[in-house]
Amino acid sequence: MKRILIILILILTFVTTCRLVHLFEDENSVITTTTQSSTIKRSKIYLIDETNRIIPSDSTKNLGLIPLGNLININLKIRNGGNDILKINNVSILDKINCSNVSYNLSKTELNSYEETNFTISTKFDNTGDGSFRIEILSNDPNMPVFRVKFIGNVVNAIYVSEKTGDDSTGTGTMTSPYKTITKGLENLQNAGGLICVAAGSYTEDINMYGIHIASLYGGYYCDGATVDWNNRNIFSSEPNYITSISPASFYMPPISIMSNSGVPVDIEGFTINGSNSSPSEITTIYISYNCQNIVIKNNNISCGDSSGNIYGIKIESSNFIHIINNSITINKITTETCAIYNWNSSDIEIIDNRIQQITNPNDDNISFCGIRNNGGNNISIRNNNIQLPNLSEAGSSVNGIWLENASDMFIFNNRIENGESPEESSAIYLNNITNAQIADNIINTKTYIGIDINITANCDFNIRNNTIVLDTATDDVTGIYIENISGSIFNLNCYNNVLYIKNGNNKNGISPEDTNNNVKIINNTIVMNNSIFNKGINLIDNDSPLIENNIIFLNNINGINSDNEFAIYETASSSDPETILNNDVFGFKYFYYDFDAPIDERKIASLNDFNKSEKTNQRGVDTVRDNKSANPKFFNINDPINHGLKLQISSPQDVKQGGKSQVFLNNDRIYRPRTMPWSIGAYECDE
Repeated sequence: MKRILIILILILTFVTTCRLVHLFEDENSVITTTTQSSTIKRSKIYLIDETNRIIPSDSTKNLGLIPLGNLININLKIRNGGNDILKINNVSILDKINCSNVSYNLSKTELNSYEETNFTISTKFDNTGDGSFRIEILSNDPNMPVFRVKFIGNVVNAIYVSEKTGDDSTGTGTMTSPYKTITKGLENLQNAGGLICVAAGSYTEDINMYGIHIASLYGGYYCDGATVDWNNRNIFSSEPNYITSISPASFYMPPISIMSNSGVPVDIEGFTINGSNSSPSEITTIYISYNCQNIVIKNNNISCGDSSGNIYGIKIESSNFIHIINNSITINKITTETCAIYNWNSSDIEIIDNRIQQITNPNDDNISFCGIRNNGGNNISIRNNNIQLPNLSEAGSSVNGIWLENASDMFIFNNRIENGESPEESSAIYLNNITNAQIADNIINTKTYIGIDINITANCDFNIRNNTIVLDTATDDVTGIYIENISGSIFNLNCYNNVLYIKNGNNKNGISPEDTNNNVKIINNTIVMNNSIFNKGINLIDNDSPLIENNIIFLNNINGINSDNEFAIYETASSSDPETILNNDVFGFKYFYYDFDAPIDERKIASLNDFNKSEKTNQRGVDTVRDNKSANPKFFNINDPINHGLKLQISSPQDVKQGGKSQVFLNNDRIYRPRTMPWSIGAYECDE
C-alpha cells in the first residue's frame, strides 16, 4: 500500500511540474502551481522602435541613408513585458565601424511590470560608406539575459535645403549655406541616389524626380526662422519649428512625382505633403510610375486635395518593390473615385502601419471611397493599417476598406477597419479574381454590408483565419464572410478561428460560401448574431461537400423577435450535401438545419437528436452529421467582441470547453494560445 502511495505522489509531482513548465512557456500566463500556493515571477525585455514596433534580439536595424557629419538620434524604448521588476545591468556599444563616437541615454534602469522607459542612442558617422555598430543590453530577463541588435546604414554627403534661411542664387547646398528649394537641390545632384536634408518650412514647388535628379528626402530638421539645427531632427513633432510641408506650385501637378528611377533607392520621410485644392480633374499627392523600384514613403502626413475628378493620396503604377510605411493619410473630399492608396499593376508592394481617415461625410450622389485599392500585380502585403471609413448616405455611394482584384499572392494581416456605411453594397475587405490570399488577424468593426467578400475566378488557395468581424448596419443582406466561386475553379479555402458578430439587419448570414467545391473547411469559428427576421449562421448555396466542424453558432435573442426563419445551418440549391457537420455547438436557433433539397415537410429540423441523424438530414453517409451540441457557451462578455469578449470561461459547459473533435487539428486559437487535447469548440481556447 505504501509503495502505491509513493508512486501516486511521484506521478502527481511529475504532472504538476509538467504543467508548471508548460505554463512557463506562455509569456501571457501568470505562472502558478496547480494548488495556487505560489506564483513564479519573471521579467521580460522588449526593445521598441519609434513606430512602436518590437525589434527582435539578434536582429539588424537598417538606418538607411545617413548624412555625414549630422548627429543621429535613434529614439527607442525598453519595455518590461513580464510580471517582475526588470533590471538593466549594463549597456555596451560594440563593433563600431565608421562611427567612433556612440553614446546612449537610458532614463531608468529598473522597470516595474509592463513599464517602459526612453532609450536614445546618439552618434555621428566619420566617413562616407557603410557604417554600423552593435548594442548589447544585459538584464535579469531569465530567458534573454543578453539582448543584441546591430544598426547599419549608408553614410553619404548630403545636400542641405532651408526655405527660411537658404538661397538658390548664393547657396552651395551645405549646412552653413543651404539652398532655398528642394528643386534646386535635385538640380545640383552629381549622381542619382543622393540625400537632401530639408529644414522646417513651407515649400511650394512641384518636385519631379527623374534621370539623375533622384534623391532621398529627409524632412523635420529644426528651424526657428533664423537658424537651422541640422543635429536636431524630429519627424513626429507637431511643433511648427519641425514641420516641413510641401505643396504643389501647379494646380494640376502632384507635389511629388518619381518616374523611372532605374532602381536607385529613394526614401521620402518626415514631411507634411498637401495635394492640390484647385484641380478640375484627377489629383494625386504622391505619384510613382514608369518602372520605379526601391521606393520608400515613410513617416509622412499626407493630405489629399480637392477635385471634381478622382482623388488619390499615393498612386503607384507599373512599378516594383515599393514600401508605404507609417504614413497618416487624410481625405478631404470624396468624389466618384477617392482612394488613399492605389496600386495599379505593380508587384512586391508593402503597405504597412498607415493611418487613413476622412474629415467629412459628404452627401453627394454616386461617390465612392476606398482606403487601399490594388489592381494587378503580385506579392502584395497589406499589414497593420488603420482605416477609418466614411458614412455615405446618398444613392449610388459605396465604401470599401481594402479592395483587391486581378492579382496573386496577397497578404492581408492585422489591419483595423472601422465605421463605414453606404446605401450600396459595401465591404470592409473585398477580393475579386485573386489567386492565393492570406487574410488573418484583421479587426473589422463597420456598418458595411459584408465583412470579407471574396469572388473567386481562378484556381487558388485562401486562408481566412483569426479575424474579428463585427457588423452593425440596419440594412438587409448582411454577411460576415462571403465566398463566391464565379468560374467553378478548383480551390482550397480554409476558414478557421474567426469571430463574427452580426448585430443588426433583417437577413443576416455568418459565413456564406457559394458554388464552392469539397476543399472548403469551416473550423473552430465563433458566430454570433442578434435575432431578426431571417438568421442563417452558416449559409450554404450550391456547395460541394464543405467540412463544418467545431464551430459555435449562437443566436442572441435580445430583440424579442419570434421568427420562424432562424437556422444555424441553411443549405439551398446544393449539388451535394455537406460532407461533414461535426461537433458544432448550436444555441438559440429555432432550427438546427434547413435542407432545400429535402421534401417540403422535412426541410426544417428543430430537434438536436434528428439533426445528428444522417437519415433526417438527407446525408449520403451515415457518419456525416454527428456529435453536434446545443449548450449555452456562456461567453465572457458578449457585448465586447472586439476585445475578445466571446472567449469561453470556467463556467462554460464542459463539452464546449473540452469537446473539440476534428479531422483538422488547429495548433492555436484566435489569440494564438496553444490548443491542447482535449481542445475547445469555437475560436477561443478556454482559459481554464
